[in-house]
Amino acid sequence: MTMLQERLVEATEDQVLASGPEEISIEKARELVQFFAEVSTSLDAERFLEGFTDDCIVRYGTFPEMRGKEKFRPFVDAMMSAKMKNFFCRKELRTINGNVLGVQWENDWVDADSGKRKTGRGLEFWILRGERIARWDAVFTMADAKS
Repeated sequence: MTMLQERLVEATEDQVLASGPEEISIEKARELVQFFAEVSTSLDAERFLEGFTDDCIVRYGTFPEMRGKEKFRPFVDAMMSAKMKNFFCRKELRTINGNVLGVQWENDWVDADSGKRKTGRGLEFWILRGERIARWDAVFTMADAKS
């Protein structure tokens, strides 16, 4: 296999994949999605991080991959900063397959610096180990809210 072919077929590490596929019920999946919507709305970084395994792998948009909760922590602290006022997060379970969840989310907030209303939308995939996220892949886009 050429280097290009290897790059094209990169995959989630075996130890993460080996954590499943564990069947998770739709009810439990919806509870986890609701938990993350509420924790995100509260901007509570510590509670948010409690939902991840210590050895989590995170890929968020174009940011470099983060490995381990401690490497992920500064990103979460910045993501849940006081720069967002009246922040609200809605999440919806879009698909489930074993221990893999596909989730869509929408956020609304006021930027503390500019006073402008903002809105955003994201898509994410979670690979769970038990009831915690072992791998999180997410993309997000935002814009000024329309009046």
